[in-house]
Amino acid sequence: MTTSAPPRSGAGRTAPSAPSQRVMWCALAGVLLVCALAVLVDALVAVRVLGVELAVLAVVRLVAPPPGPVGVTARSKAFDVVFLAVAALAVLALSLAPNIAPA
Repeated sequence: MTTSAPPRSGAGRTAPSAPSQRVMWCALAGVLLVCALAVLVDALVAVRVLGVELAVLAVVRLVAPPPGPVGVTARSKAFDVVFLAVAALAVLALSLAPNIAPA
């Protein structure tokens, strides 16, 4: 008489893949680029790059499948997208204000 052993837990199943951290590392690289631009080139250029980065992160958060990219997801998708888009628009609008750059 042969008895088969009960299946081990997880046998035959693939482990769920860990969420990709690519977006988080790209966002961090963007922030480091903004810091380098502010020091080496011009603060106004750095602020505009920051505004573009925030807009790109808003779009990424909008189109990413649930649960969302690591490092960008904080609350609900709607909250994250609105917050990032408003921040991007505010930063870009303020960077276009007259007399912002020293003469």
